[in-house]
Formats: sequence, C-alpha cells, structure tokens
Amino acid sequence: MALPKKIWKTSQFHKGISNLNAEGHFWFSNGLEFDQYPPFLKVANKFFKEADSVSVPTLDEPTYMCYFNYRYYCVNHDDGKIFQNDYSSWVEVHDSVNIWGGSGLYADDDYMYYAGSTWVGRFDKTNWVDNWQSFNVNTAFDDVPITKFLKFICFGNKNYLATWDTGASVWNPNKLILPTGYVITWLAPLTDYLVISAHHPTFGSALFFWDGYSQTYNRVLQLTQTQSLAGVVDKNVLYFLTRDGWICRFNGSGIEKLNRFPEMNHEDYISLKAGCMRVYQGTILIAKGSNTYDVSRRNQYCGIWCYNPATNSLYFKHRVSSGAVNHVTPGVSVMYGLYVDNNTIRVMYGDGNKSIIDVNHETGTFRPYDFGAYWISPLIDNEPYLRKRWKQIILNFFKPMPNSSFARFEVKYNITEQSIRDQAKYVTGGSNDYFTLSSVGSIEVGDEVIVLAGPSAGQIRHIKSIDTATKTFYLDETLYYVGGSQGYLQAGDYVAITPFKRLATIKGNENQGKVNKMLRFNARSKKIQFKVEVWSNSGYGGEWDMGLKDVSAVYVPDRIIK
Repeated sequence: MALPKKIWKTSQFHKGISNLNAEGHFWFSNGLEFDQYPPFLKVANKFFKEADSVSVPTLDEPTYMCYFNYRYYCVNHDDGKIFQNDYSSWVEVHDSVNIWGGSGLYADDDYMYYAGSTWVGRFDKTNWVDNWQSFNVNTAFDDVPITKFLKFICFGNKNYLATWDTGASVWNPNKLILPTGYVITWLAPLTDYLVISAHHPTFGSALFFWDGYSQTYNRVLQLTQTQSLAGVVDKNVLYFLTRDGWICRFNGSGIEKLNRFPEMNHEDYISLKAGCMRVYQGTILIAKGSNTYDVSRRNQYCGIWCYNPATNSLYFKHRVSSGAVNHVTPGVSVMYGLYVDNNTIRVMYGDGNKSIIDVNHETGTFRPYDFGAYWISPLIDNEPYLRKRWKQIILNFFKPMPNSSFARFEVKYNITEQSIRDQAKYVTGGSNDYFTLSSVGSIEVGDEVIVLAGPSAGQIRHIKSIDTATKTFYLDETLYYVGGSQGYLQAGDYVAITPFKRLATIKGNENQGKVNKMLRFNARSKKIQFKVEVWSNSGYGGEWDMGLKDVSAVYVPDRIIK
C-alpha cells in the first residue's frame, strides 16, 4: 500500500524572521518586499550610489541630512562642511569657520540649523551665521540631536536641553538640565511630550518626558543597564531600539518589548547611530552596521532592516549599492545616517575606504534587485522524529513569468537537518569563475557561494568542482557584470559557503506566461529547509513581476528508519 502524501505549505510572508515553522514566518530574507503587497513576496527596489568621497573629495562621514528650500542638504560629522544636492550631484556649499562642527542638522520652513561642538549656526536661505548661538558645554564630537516641539527648536547638548523659542525669539542654553553624567542621544516629539533619551555610562539609558511648559522634566523612565540607541514616532506612538537588540514601544505608561533581532546572545550588540532609524510609508527602517566581519548570526548583516508595527515583523530588506553586507574593507564599515521623505530613502555610510551616499532610485527611476534577492524557509520539521522522502516543491508566482532569461527563480534545499549559519571566508585569490581559499575543509561540490564583499558582492553561485591541491573552487556560472565591469573575485573579498544545493532553475524565457511550476526531486531527511533566489530582468518589461504567492512541498514518511 502506498504511503500517504503530506504537504507543507506557506502562503503568507508577513510575520518576518523567526525560528518558527508557522504561517507567515521565515528564516531569513534579503532584497525582498513583504509589506507593499501582503501577503505576497516580491523583489524590493535596489540602491544606487549617488556620491562618494572620490567624486566629492571633501565628503567625510556625512551623518545628518535635511530638506530645505527645495534642496537636500547633508553635513560632515567632524569638520561641519555642508553639502547641497543640485539634483544631479552633491556639492560643498558651506565650510564653517569653526573647526569642530557637523554634530546635527535640522530644517523648518524658514531656517536650517546646524550644530557644532560649542555653537549653533543658522542659514536663512541666503546668509550663513556660524556663531548664531552658543551651547552651555562643549559636545566633544557627541551628536547634537535637533527637533521641533511646540514652538521650540530643541538641541541636545550633553545633559542640557537648549531651546530656541520661535515665538519669543529667545535662546535658552539650559532650558532643561538632566542629572549629571547623562548625555542626550535622541529626541522624539509626541503630541503631549517631548521624549528625551539620554545615556549614563553606569546607570544605562533613561527616557525623560517634558511637556514644553514645566520648568523641569515631568517624568523619567529608567532602562536598567541597557542603552537606547534610536527612537521614532509613528502615529503618536514611540518606538525605540536598544543595544541588546530589542525593538520597544512606549504604551503611555510603561515600556513593552515587541520584537528582537535574531540570534542575539550575551556577546552580541546592535551597532546603530541615533539618526539611523526612520519611519517610511508605515514601516520603520533601521540602517545598521555590525561589530564583526562574520555573518554566522543573522543580526550581523549590515544594511537596511525593516520593522512593521502592524505585523510586529522584522526582516533584512536592503543591501547598500555595493551589495556588501558585512563589516569589512571595502564593505560596510559603519552606517552614518538615514534620511527618508515621501518616496526617497538615502543612506550614508563608509566602506572602510571612503564615505558614500546611496539613494533608492536612479535619476528618479526605481529598479528591483537584478539578483541576490532571496527567501529562506524555516527549518521544516513536521513530525521531526520521522525520516521523510521529499518528492515535490510547487511555486505559485506573484505574476506570470516575463519572457526573459534573466528573470528566474533559483530553487535550493538544505538537508543537513539544521538551520544555515553563513560563515564568512576570506578569499585568497580568484577570477570571474573561480576563487581560492586557504583550506578546503568540509566544503562540497554543489555547495552555495554567496559573495559578501568585493566587486561581485550580492551574487550567488554554486561550486561546480574543487581542486584540493590548489584549494581552488570553480563556479557553475560566470559572475555577471556590475557597474559596467566584469564581476570577479579577488584576494581580500569575503564569501559565505552554505550547504544549500540547487534543485532547479526556472527561467522566464523557458516558462513565459506561466503562473506556477512544480519541481520533482528526491531528498531524504527528517528536516529540510528551502531557499528561493529571485532574479529580475531590471530595466525591461515585467521587471516588477517577480515574486511568489505561495510555496508548498510534498513528502511521504520514509520506510527506511534512520
């Protein structure tokens, strides 16, 4: 008698990263969009380099950005040089007479305010006044968060809150004085209160609430032994991120922990500057760096993460324009700042060699990721005590397949019976179809290779063959051109090698107009994990059609006892 067939299926992708094999959850993703067309999965838009310190030599650690007088402006953190976007390029427009500057930048309708170490400058669309007002104490290069609350332009200056009363035209450098030792790191205005987040090296961070009228702050919430890194307000609700990876919410009376970056342990911490958390189209974007070149834990991926308050989901969404995702040189050494408006996202970061400004469109045109966007299922362990024979996987597409060989789905599986942990490996040499390592180790033919940093960062291949004598690994497909140049691997690049084996490639020109595809295969294991890499024919018809409605797999209990 034939053994009964069983089905595993996921038809929703809205719950974000998790270890759970439950509807809507997944193990990891990269370059995919889950919030614009729920509950479906589709390719997200990629980022383009807009400027760097090669094209604009004086650009150095651009940390804050604002929109003023129909132009975008950004400021260097240390020397205070201010740059303007003239639609086609960034140019330096002001060099402060004070050496220390660039600690903060903010604009309202009439003025742009910029902060240095001991002063505040102001620009009225015509004149720059560098020493417009003075701070109580030297910031010593600490950031100066600036925001507007009621009629006040508020500035964080160590443990002092300085204000400019726009109604009375009065400057007060010590409108509020926090306890000694606290340093104000970010400000967030609610309807009734200004939330002032300050950190103390011994006591941790605290949230101070001020109503704008009282002579001192009205309330304090101490966050015991943790650091509040950044905060934002969405629909008059305060969200903030702590160093130990928790996304928290102030519920009007206390603090709720909502979601946490995956695989955080006592050695892990989130590296984030206060200006790297922004609300964008109903979601919260978090531009984070990392403290290590390793990516063995998912939280260590550098780039733009997305948190959706409506679904409490968290996932890794955007790579920077270079495609790099780990803390190397050149890679993503630090994220300086994040700026968003109605449709545009800009991220400022360093790759170890230069400062870079990225934007999420190319001269106003949004493009999906060409390759390297992928979704990884949870570790599927239905009846984990039984060995199974996996027979089929079925993909239902978001839209019919466009007629393009570059539009494709790469379907893969992992039967090691444990979730994938990407281990970064240092490349000692290579070319466009091979690379060398210092040792072969347990790497097998068929294993997956993800390029983490270097000229081909973001591309994914598989190992076709291995020369154990020379420690050379040959790829199954030549690396593609990136930025007009042939992709290649070289000494100093990093790759991650995983045990995902390719099951099949579904190309658009071979499946034109199809809305689903069933793939037959034969794999025996108690547990399995699937991965789908989505390629888009960027710049051509149907470029936004690549995505998935659902994924399902058919299996039967195995007669063989393992």
